[in-house]
Amino acid sequence: MVDHLSDLKGMAHEMQKIGGVSSDTVKYIDSRIQMREFRARLGTIVSMSGQQIKELRERHQLTQAMLAELMNLSTVTISKWERDEKNPNGTALMVLNALNEKGMQIFAWRNGKESS
Repeated sequence: MVDHLSDLKGMAHEMQKIGGVSSDTVKYIDSRIQMREFRARLGTIVSMSGQQIKELRERHQLTQAMLAELMNLSTVTISKWERDEKNPNGTALMVLNALNEKGMQIFAWRNGKESS
């Protein structure tokens, strides 16, 4: 796969040395590459049905109230997700995906523990 953005980064850095490109332009290109790399590390975020959320919660022996506390949400929100009245999105969906992939260790910081 051709990586045009990385090629552009190299050219921009070279052009900056001779005054052909501003430092702001180079910073912008660098930030776009950093964001792309960050997104790649996040992995794919998948949506979850209410049944999948309920099964995930039960697999980790969590009540709706416990999951709500861990995620800093209301129990009503968790309940609505599980009944498919609302769908998690954004950060909440990322947390659910992480819980599904990594397990309860993602919440280790809540108890002052470091995760390995």
